[in-house]
Order: sequence, then structure tokens, then C-alpha cells
Amino acid sequence: MRLDELKSLGGFVDAEPVKKRIEWRGPNGQQHAGDVFVVRQPFGVVERAVMSNDKDRSQGARLISLCIRLGDNADEQLNYEQAYNLTPALAWAFVGAINDVNDPKS
Repeated sequence: MRLDELKSLGGFVDAEPVKKRIEWRGPNGQQHAGDVFVVRQPFGVVERAVMSNDKDRSQGARLISLCIRLGDNADEQLNYEQAYNLTPALAWAFVGAINDVNDPKS
């Protein structure tokens, strides 16, 4: 394999936000849905986020704050504290969108 082949096969991260529809159940049991954007992160950023020695920080909240964008133009980003304080159902919906974009099944 050659470097130019890796580039043409999509082996390097495309930072263009990807629109994803998510669904989650709110604390009152009501079903919600909405569109979010997922920004792919390169391997080194993801590895640093999940392998950090800072055991007082949530790896999932770190990934959500790095990868999820809100707003019509993907111009709103949750900070770590906001991601940390999400309801579990919404946080898992965000994580699912991150996984779908970074590891497509089809």
C-alpha cells in the first residue's frame, strides 16, 4: 500500500461535520428527536481523550464535547461540563451518533 492510496481510500480524517438524526427519551418518558452534527476526530485526539490519566474526568463527556456540534450551522459546541451533565439517555444518543459516523456499517 502507498500513502497516496491511503489518501484516496479515505484513510485520513475528513473534518467536515456530518449531520445525524438522534432520538432519546427525556426524563418525563417523552420521546425526543433532533439533528446534530458529528465532527470526526483523528486517531491521536481520540486516543488522548480516552487514554488520559485524569481519572476524575469522564471519557464519554470528553468525546461528546470534542465531537458533537449543535445549531443550524454546526457552530455550537458543548463544553466538558455541559457534556458531563447531560441526561444519560441523551449522552448515549450522542455517543451512538459519534460511533455511527466514525465506524460506518454500510
